[in-house]
Amino acid sequence: MTAVLVVLEGPTESLDWLTSAAAERGMRVHFPDARLSRGDSPPSPVRQALLDASLGRSALAYDPPLAVSRLRSALPGLRSPAARRWAAGHLALAHLGSGAISEGLEVLRAFDDDPVLLRCQQMLASMPGMPGCDLPSSLDPGLHAVAAFRSPLSAVEHASQALSCSSLLPVAPAVYACALLALVHADEVSLARCHIDDALEEASRHGWETARVELLAVRAQLALRMGDLDAAERDATASLSGEPVLSHGLGVLVDVLVARGQLAEAAKLLVRADLRGPLPVEWRYNHLLEARGRLRVARGDVRAGLDDFLECGRRLAESPTLSTWRSSAALALASPDLALEELELARASGSPRAVGIALRTAALLSVDPLPLLAESASLLELSPAVLEYGHTLVEYGIALREKGMLGEARETLRRALDVVQRCGATVLAERAHAELLRSGARPRRLAQSGREALTPAERRTAELAAAGRTNREIAEALFVTRRVIEGHLTSVYRKLAVTGRTALADALRLECRSG
Repeated sequence: MTAVLVVLEGPTESLDWLTSAAAERGMRVHFPDARLSRGDSPPSPVRQALLDASLGRSALAYDPPLAVSRLRSALPGLRSPAARRWAAGHLALAHLGSGAISEGLEVLRAFDDDPVLLRCQQMLASMPGMPGCDLPSSLDPGLHAVAAFRSPLSAVEHASQALSCSSLLPVAPAVYACALLALVHADEVSLARCHIDDALEEASRHGWETARVELLAVRAQLALRMGDLDAAERDATASLSGEPVLSHGLGVLVDVLVARGQLAEAAKLLVRADLRGPLPVEWRYNHLLEARGRLRVARGDVRAGLDDFLECGRRLAESPTLSTWRSSAALALASPDLALEELELARASGSPRAVGIALRTAALLSVDPLPLLAESASLLELSPAVLEYGHTLVEYGIALREKGMLGEARETLRRALDVVQRCGATVLAERAHAELLRSGARPRRLAQSGREALTPAERRTAELAAAGRTNREIAEALFVTRRVIEGHLTSVYRKLAVTGRTALADALRLECRSG
């Protein structure tokens, strides 16, 4: 089958149009031997360069080495500065996708006079989670420090500089997303949320779909770190609707499902995405690698989970603001030494969240956990890490009960139960409830049915369905896929003991009256 593609020389939108048009038809623009032509005429160098650039951009989604080859071929033939800038930005990202950071930086150095690509260069050097050893020694030492993410303050400074460049988002959305991740990992919650929401509005207004899904994946990570599992699930699911499926969004979704005890569903996600084996050495897979480790441990495969945690350690920088793999590995190995190493690094980072998690881990491997858990709780209470605070309260309450301090234990566990239930963390809520019973309390039974058993996402879905919205309309309103809505409704029908939409509105009204 011969494909004849015609792209007129002009603005970069023509390149985006070619890729978008193919995507709308379920196609990938992937013709390694294609030549651009009109009829039987040989292609001009400029037209061939435009085709190579477009094919390279499309290949970014599934074949970074092919993208590198195509975009490198295109650059010499592109005449307009805008087209050269567009191709250079994507070539740098293609190198990044192949794990070749220094090559990506080298491409961008040829465009030091371009403020947008200069921002790209700075951010490629300072991306959280990228191995600093691959960076050229000629780089400013400050960028090396940020690349290793040993200094959250420095990372925030460079990220803020990059995000102040309004043209960065359409040129290099992945780099923009990494700048946002620097803010997320530094717990600059308000600043990160403001940038993300503004950027999402701009991406939606201009139809920048690649940027939109990148931003949704980052917002999902922010929601997860803040303990809002419902929002994290919603944004992570929406981010998976893009091409390629963003593995950092998938990592968030796996973590949410593990927190809710839906281990089989999380495992099925990895099977469908064919992500059960070795994961590519690329920044997008770092969170997924750690989340997969947590899933494996939760399912009883501690050895495989530990392998994932240790691989995380080989890939990531030293700072626990990026990953708590040491804490996870310490618990899997029952290693106090590894827990104390994590605690030392966390204290050096100055991150309350990182210190709080490390303190909790050290406490669980200590003969005297109470002082460490008390310190962890006091730190996390003032941080945006609400779910981590709830987790520490659960462990603190258990430790108090085991010491015979039943009054304090009951008070702590009640507070823990309230926090983790609001987060939607089913597994922790069940633990807190069980421990309250052991402490002699008589807590209200955890709802297994009825309106109170609905998660926030299920409740919103039920209310919209009861108001007469179709599944498609609900999915659009909540920014998720129809499959997610179908799953929510199935759970709603079971919990409310109804068989379909007809009885849903009445069931919700009755539940409200009885409450």
